Amino acid sequence: MTKTKSAIPDGFRADAQGRLVAEENIKPIDAARDALVAELVADARELHEHMKRFKLKAFGDIAAKELIDECLRDWTEGARAELRALIADAFRVDQAGKIRTGSVLALRRLDITDERWLRAMQAIGDAVQVVGSKSYVRAYERNDATGQYEAISLDIAGV
Repeated sequence: MTKTKSAIPDGFRADAQGRLVAEENIKPIDAARDALVAELVADARELHEHMKRFKLKAFGDIAAKELIDECLRDWTEGARAELRALIADAFRVDQAGKIRTGSVLALRRLDITDERWLRAMQAIGDAVQVVGSKSYVRAYERNDATGQYEAISLDIAGV
């Protein structure tokens, strides 16, 4: 059974303990704080969804995946469906929609000399850094003035 949030009647707000408080009894400063928090939470949810889409794109659509897919299409042409299923399994996503980076990184251990495959493995090595059980993407852009690459911070503390 799912617990549902009860409806709050018009003219009331729920306090931190879930008690209903008439809006006329709320100090203006507290109402302003509540409105600010609600706005920031909505913005944070939107940013979270945007970052989730970015992460899925970064891990799902990197140049390496396209190169690997190209190799696999060529190599498995006319192959049995079972073989194609085993190979495609490396790029299967979990229930949260996250690519299983361990499976993808395991591909780097294969001794395949196709030039496209080697470029794909290099792209994986350059794009993904695994620390513990978390996967990270680091994005860099060239500073036109200095010619140096600078990291684009995706950490809220670094912005």
